[in-house]
Amino acid sequence: MIVSEYLKRENNNIDFIRILLAIGVIINHAQEINGSHTTGFDPIPMLVNYTTIGGIAVHLFFFISGMVVVNSLIHKRDMLYFVISRVFRIVPALFLVVFVTAFIIGPMVTDFTLAEYFQAKTPFTYVFKNAIFNTQYNLPGVFINHPLPTNVNGSLWSLVFEMCCYFVLFAAFLILGKGKVSYLNIPIIIIFIDAFLPNRQIMGLMGTLTYINLLPFCFAIGAFLAINADKIDINLKVALGFLILLYIFRSAYFAHQLFIINAAVFISYVSSLKSVRRIHIKYDISYGIYLWGFLIQQCIFHYFGTINLFLAVFGSILISVILAYLTHILVEKPFIQLGKKLYKKINNYPIAEKI
Repeated sequence: MIVSEYLKRENNNIDFIRILLAIGVIINHAQEINGSHTTGFDPIPMLVNYTTIGGIAVHLFFFISGMVVVNSLIHKRDMLYFVISRVFRIVPALFLVVFVTAFIIGPMVTDFTLAEYFQAKTPFTYVFKNAIFNTQYNLPGVFINHPLPTNVNGSLWSLVFEMCCYFVLFAAFLILGKGKVSYLNIPIIIIFIDAFLPNRQIMGLMGTLTYINLLPFCFAIGAFLAINADKIDINLKVALGFLILLYIFRSAYFAHQLFIINAAVFISYVSSLKSVRRIHIKYDISYGIYLWGFLIQQCIFHYFGTINLFLAVFGSILISVILAYLTHILVEKPFIQLGKKLYKKINNYPIAEKI
């Protein structure tokens, strides 16, 4: 199936894949947060030594985001819609989670008195900074004696990098988008080249941690598929071909990059299968699961300590799914609709014709 056909909603089940990826992040954090000595819980390190189920899940989140967002931008060619849709999709749910964390959960679990908790005004800065993607992890007296101490919600780190990818995409489209869509391949090819260098020059500016500085590469893979959607085919032969390539270069310094490409092709192929498309997902709650998961795991440890790891994971997933569903219904969905109304209102305003 060519990518342009695959990206039609009826031809994929990306929402289901995203939910599985969000659950993968919970699994990745489970052992460290729970303080368990259970081994072999994460299956990915048994295959490769350079990533984890959480690491590849976040990378694939960026891949899917690059593919879906760029595909939408190419077809709509409307920068106003792009900005409004991204802001109203990401910020409201994030604000809810950090607000509930700081002003409901924090006071319940802190080792400080309420006076001490609010005296430093840290809860207020926690909400404000995280809402503007200036990630802050700690709250006064919260989870300070945990196996993973003071880290209230460690999943928030990736959001600032996703916003950076959107910003670069916005700039690239403003500069190159007025010409042929294929011109957008220029910055993508630059990112590809940089990703396969022994010492990444551009992405190296993001630091030395591979799971961070490869995020633009993951986003670029998705963007590349969207831009060249009419020329690229994703099928079992392609997936097997990349798998063979990974096996040949399994010891190369760029094996991690090949592994990401393999995983991206694999989930794209799997999500296009009829059997997977039949799994009905009414709401995409993956973002909510991702936002709540780490916090819920920390709360479970706070109240129950080190328990059976499988039980801890099951409880974390169940509670996170319920909260994600409520978040989607009560916050995400209404604000997405509000964003659409705001876009129509601005777009119909006379001055909009001059922009």
